[in-house]
Amino acid sequence: MKKKLQTINYTNGDKYHGEIKKDKKHGFGTYTWKDGSVYFGNWENDKKHGKGTFLDASGEELSAVWSKGKFKSQTYRIANENIDLKYLQNHLNLKKFISHLNKNFRDWGNENDIFYNLLEACSTKINNSDVLFHEILENKKMYKKFDDEFSSGKFLPMISDNFKLIKINFVEDIFDKYEEKRQYLVHQVISSKINKMYYVLIYQGYDYTNDGYYSHKKFKDKKQALDYIKTRKNKVWKKYVANQGKYD
Repeated sequence: MKKKLQTINYTNGDKYHGEIKKDKKHGFGTYTWKDGSVYFGNWENDKKHGKGTFLDASGEELSAVWSKGKFKSQTYRIANENIDLKYLQNHLNLKKFISHLNKNFRDWGNENDIFYNLLEACSTKINNSDVLFHEILENKKMYKKFDDEFSSGKFLPMISDNFKLIKINFVEDIFDKYEEKRQYLVHQVISSKINKMYYVLIYQGYDYTNDGYYSHKKFKDKKQALDYIKTRKNKVWKKYVANQGKYD
């Protein structure tokens, strides 16, 4: 349930916009001083309490943890509004994101490139990619949902209706049976309406520790993309079968 936000205009020119409880600043809100300085963060009984960021009129900033109005410790800059799936959908620069898909092709990778590229494409001057990363990572339920959809192929369709999952396949290659090292690859064919392309994305699990999600290739023709992931799966599978004799 979305929380109701209220605005208080003070006689000295200051303004507060955010959550209120019993006529006091309580919850998340933004306080703007007459000189242009801003604090956005958490409040409790009219006092800064929890994480927040203060930006003075000259542009200097302090992100910190407060306790009942008193500074406790410095921390990373927080967002000036709630970061959720709807926020990302509303702030997604689709052309910028697609440009990342078009230029960052990989054959192997242990980083979640697709996720990081999305954060870059949703960033603003205040809520840059670092801010978005920390906010999402702290929201364990949200990040788990994202992590689950990386491997399912539903992550991009969840973010934007420009993308559609066409096909997914899975293949596993055990390359060291004795040390239980293995690699599995999830090939995804994702269509993009805006530029009429078919992207092959790969979610890669490697040795249980170095998972990656990256853009691998693109095709103008759907059949070519589907044939490609079928051929690639067969090659990986043949390699796995050939290696079995080494481990038995």
